[in-house]
Amino acid sequence: MVEFLRKHAATIVVAMVVAAVTAGGPALAGLRTHSSATAATPPAVTTGYKAGPVDLPATTGTIASLGLSAGKYVITASFQLTTSNPGLYSFCQLKAGTNVQHADEGTPASETYDFVTMHVTHTFTSAGSAKLRCNDVSASSNITASYIRITAVSVNKITKVSLG
Repeated sequence: MVEFLRKHAATIVVAMVVAAVTAGGPALAGLRTHSSATAATPPAVTTGYKAGPVDLPATTGTIASLGLSAGKYVITASFQLTTSNPGLYSFCQLKAGTNVQHADEGTPASETYDFVTMHVTHTFTSAGSAKLRCNDVSASSNITASYIRITAVSVNKITKVSLG
């Protein structure tokens, strides 16, 4: 159980945040506005799923995308990387416009899979998409992505701060 929680900790946290924002949307909407006369738009969730498996290309390419309308979003992607040869490496990125999160992932020498969770925030001024892009760094043609989910939560405001 501890191993399961360790591997899925990021996914569990993201799921809890999405659930809290979604469930508390109407209640939280009033907290996100500075004027009681102006009602804020409650958050909305757009999500997509691809079961896979999708072979990772030898050069970085899009393996899944989620179309989104104009607006501000907190976007997450989660997926499982699988290989028949432990110890192989891949490079993935979750990209929304110019905002990108990178992940260099490798399966440990004794395991054939790894779970990955990524997130990014972005403001689309017009319709766009969140893209999960990956490549098989090992050039083994032997790494696949499965259980791919991209979820975008629309928000009224994105505040970026420096971490201490």
